[in-house]
Amino acid sequence: MEEEKPEETGEEQQKSVIEIANETAERIERANEEAKKIMKQQENAEARARLGGKSVGVQPVEKKEDDPQEYAQRALRGEIGNKKP
Repeated sequence: MEEEKPEETGEEQQKSVIEIANETAERIERANEEAKKIMKQQENAEARARLGGKSVGVQPVEKKEDDPQEYAQRALRGEIGNKKP
């Protein structure tokens, strides 16, 4: 014998779809709020790093010193004192 399942009316199906959509929207809103908090924390951490002189991606440029022979070769090629375009 088969069990008879009560058929859901269109209105009941629609409510469940609406309820599911509302639950999904609430989860998205909570996730967005959490993402905002995390972004704010990251911004604060980056600001502290910049103020502390430890910013990411900025490396001091080390100036290479030429020995006298390299300097002479560059001077003969005309590279000394000329700015490259």
